[in-house]
Amino acid sequence: MLLAVVALLIAGGVRLLHGRVQPTLPPAPSMDDSAAVLPASPPAPPSPDLNKIRSLHAATLLPLPATDIPAHLQAAQTAQRLGDLFTAKRLLEAALKQEPNSIPTRRMLADLLRQSGLFAEAKRLALQLHAEQPKDLDSFVALAEIADAENHHDEIFDWLAKAHTAIDPTVENLVNLAHHYQDWDDFTDAKALTAEALRLAPGDENAMLQRASILVEHGEMVEALPLLEDLTAHHPQNSYACRLLAVVLTNPNSPRQDFDRARTLLEKAAELNRTDPVTYRVIAVVYRKQRLYRLAAQCYDALLQLDPNSLEGRFGLGQVYALLGKADWSREQFAIYAKLQARDRKMPLFDVAIRHHPTDPRFHMDKARYLESQGDLTGALAEAETAEMLAPGSKSSGAMKEILNCYALLGWPPFEKGKQ
Repeated sequence: MLLAVVALLIAGGVRLLHGRVQPTLPPAPSMDDSAAVLPASPPAPPSPDLNKIRSLHAATLLPLPATDIPAHLQAAQTAQRLGDLFTAKRLLEAALKQEPNSIPTRRMLADLLRQSGLFAEAKRLALQLHAEQPKDLDSFVALAEIADAENHHDEIFDWLAKAHTAIDPTVENLVNLAHHYQDWDDFTDAKALTAEALRLAPGDENAMLQRASILVEHGEMVEALPLLEDLTAHHPQNSYACRLLAVVLTNPNSPRQDFDRARTLLEKAAELNRTDPVTYRVIAVVYRKQRLYRLAAQCYDALLQLDPNSLEGRFGLGQVYALLGKADWSREQFAIYAKLQARDRKMPLFDVAIRHHPTDPRFHMDKARYLESQGDLTGALAEAETAEMLAPGSKSSGAMKEILNCYALLGWPPFEKGKQ
């Protein structure tokens, strides 16, 4: 059973994390099970900090110097993160009035329009940026993302193929493009790009790591193993390489399994990077395999410090507590797991409906109402504002009513259309 669990971890644990910022730093594993302190108070699922949300939103409504474009962009990012798409759009449009040719502002606005289902406007901006920067990888990726949102699958890969032809063939560009192919599950082209990068720069750390990630996710353990052995030998401080090699060494399809070495690699990875939840998730499984239940509990606790809504963390900790005879603690974690699972079971239904009907406000409103019922007010607001953007003034959608309701529940100043 545990081997199967390890195998399942591969799908969620081999892609490289870009731009992840974690709020806490859990301790690295103590490595001695008999001396490990059993965590008695794992983090509870987080409740929204309404005071902090109100403070952040108030800052986005403050008057800004008209020529301070970075301040406008920062405020727009904050507003978008809080679900207030109208304010984010207003701030970006104000910035564009001052600097109509600003590439960062237009790029942010195109992305916001794409996420709001306004694909024609988003594509117009993205094509404009692409015409001005015909060799820029980001412009191709932006157009591919719009095609993805519109469910134009073939068009995604047309843009990526054009990017391969147009961009400067540097190692960095090839590795980044490979990462995007991997994101869209085209492992053949992703591998070809990393091979091209490694021909340009044999032994390049980032190219080797990206290729290893692709190989492991695609299940090619035979080729991944020697590559990761080489990578960890020459770059022993690369935490992601250590974690990936450990995943290979614990996989049933690997040419060589070694749980002891995997444990050592994962402990090192946790020491090097204490903000990677995947490392704690994998090492907890390894500890359980070795019957080191107190250490496993510590790692599940660390995972929950980084991601309090982790289903794997809740369920795994509940199981480990049961194995250690802590029945009450175990029941508490299983109860939290059941609530999280019920929520996560429903969310994909809304996401699939939106995926198939991205410009239909009804499906965004279904998701908005559900998110509100779950206490996710900023998520509900984002969906309601998307619905209102797609069908401005429509009374049948109920979008404006939901927006006003979210504003009231968040304790924000009353919503005034046109000023947001």
